Order: sequence, then structure tokens, then C-alpha cells
Amino acid sequence: MLNDWAYHLIVSILEAFMWDGELEGGENLKPGPGVIVANHMGSIGPVGICSSLPMRVYPWVLGATVDKVEGPDRVRKDFVEKIIKIKPPLSMTIAKGICKISNPLLLGLGCIPVPVSHEAQVATFETSITLLKTGKFLLIVPEDPDADADPLTGMRPFKRGFLRLGELYSRETGERLAFYPTVIHEAGLVIVGQPIQYNPLNEPKTERFRMVNLLEATIKAMHLEVTESRELQPVFFKHKTS
Repeated sequence: MLNDWAYHLIVSILEAFMWDGELEGGENLKPGPGVIVANHMGSIGPVGICSSLPMRVYPWVLGATVDKVEGPDRVRKDFVEKIIKIKPPLSMTIAKGICKISNPLLLGLGCIPVPVSHEAQVATFETSITLLKTGKFLLIVPEDPDADADPLTGMRPFKRGFLRLGELYSRETGERLAFYPTVIHEAGLVIVGQPIQYNPLNEPKTERFRMVNLLEATIKAMHLEVTESRELQPVFFKHKTS
């Protein structure tokens, strides 16, 4: 895994070429640990969030994204064909080339693969809890890619399995874990809301429902507020001008 200096250098390079946004609500960030919970906003979203936040974050990524077999096909569909508009068969050739660079880069940046099966996710939670116990921040984008998008925000319903982190962290440390509702918006903004604490005194299933509903509703409300108050400008692959 890359050290913090190398992480921030690479993130700065990505920011220069892919994101020209601003951070609001940075004062809401407390000393770690914490979990940044955000909407996706396409393939640019996680890059924008990592570029905007002042601290290092360790993103959860779909296991298929960094898989040697499944990765190229996902990159072909979600990035090469969708974003840069290159069609087959050239799109697959380019996707394979990208994955040869992106897979080790993502893992080097500290991305944590999330397998599909619950049994295989044990390692994901173990790695995440270890990082949290050392005061680190995770980045989780829990939108369900198979669900329909909300017409007002473009967000999909959140999965709630990631909230087991609150239960596991409390069990090991006796402390409450902070989850930060965060919006990345097409207007070129990353907005961090007030942290929401996981309550380990509630029954775990009930608490996961409470937390996922509260986080999703808060992020949607923040997104709608920006939409109504700002003129949208495209930020995809826009070079910094200042």
C-alpha cells in the first residue's frame, strides 16, 4: 500500500485532470475514525470526493472492479464506452490496458474490495475495522446499482450492509462510530454534513434500518438544496483554471 505522501500526490494529479470542485462543510469533520457515506455520481464521484477531502480515505470498491477477470468488462461498460464513448471491439482492448494500471493503483491507494457473497466479505470488514481502530476514514458509496434512480437526485436506494461496521466497531472498542452524510454534486461541490452516530444500544437490525434511512434522506435533502440554489455547470474532466 502506498504511503500517505504518495496517496496525496496521486489524488492531486487526478484532481488536476478530472475534478475542479470545492469542499463545503469541512468544519463538520472531526478527528477520526469515521465513515464518509456519499452518493455515487458516476465514475467521477469517488475521485471528486477523494480529491476534495483534506484527509486520506480508504474507499470500498466492488470486488469485480479490481478483479483480473471481471474488471476489464466492467471498465469497458462503465467507463470506456459510457464516459469516453469508444465502441467495441476497441473498447475492450482499451479497458484491458486501463486495468493493468488501475488495478494495482486502486489497491495501492488503499481501496478495499467488497466481494458479492456475504461469506467472502469477512475480510472486507476485518480490514475496515483495523483501519478504523487506528483513526482512519473509510469512503463508502452504498447505492444499489440494480435499483431505479430517483428522478430528482439521480441517486439509487442505499444498501445497508455496510452499517455492520458500527456494530463491529462498538463491540471491539466500546465506542460509537461516526458516519458522515456527504454529497458530491454536478455543480462541482462536495458537501460534508454533521456526523450521525451509530447507536449500539439499539437492536442491530433496527439500528441499520434507522441509520440507512437517515443517511439516505439527509444526502438527498442536501443534494436537492444545492440543485435549487446553484446554477449547474459540467465538471467532468474540466481542467482547473485557478
